[in-house]
Amino acid sequence: MGTWGHSAALAEASLGEFGGPATFTANGGAAEACVVVLDDAHKVVTIDSEGLPIDTTEIRIYVRVSDLSRRPRMDDRFTVSGTTYLVSSVQNGGDGDVFCVVKTVE
Repeated sequence: MGTWGHSAALAEASLGEFGGPATFTANGGAAEACVVVLDDAHKVVTIDSEGLPIDTTEIRIYVRVSDLSRRPRMDDRFTVSGTTYLVSSVQNGGDGDVFCVVKTVE
């Protein structure tokens, strides 16, 4: 998936076309319905101390903040298709959207 949030139209189109139902549960709060895009194979390339690229894969959930009672934070949870994901970090995606790096809860 490319850069998220280049425009409000792109964000709307992505959530509208690829978004699916989910629940968001703030740490200690009640579950609420939302629409998310789940990217379960987001590739991240970093450069090590010797200048060599290191490829890793992480799971990301993209969501419109205005659809939630508050912005997601570390230790909040999303449930998508029966799988629960724990938020480990949140980054601005632009145009009111964020992407959350998540891990599955076992």
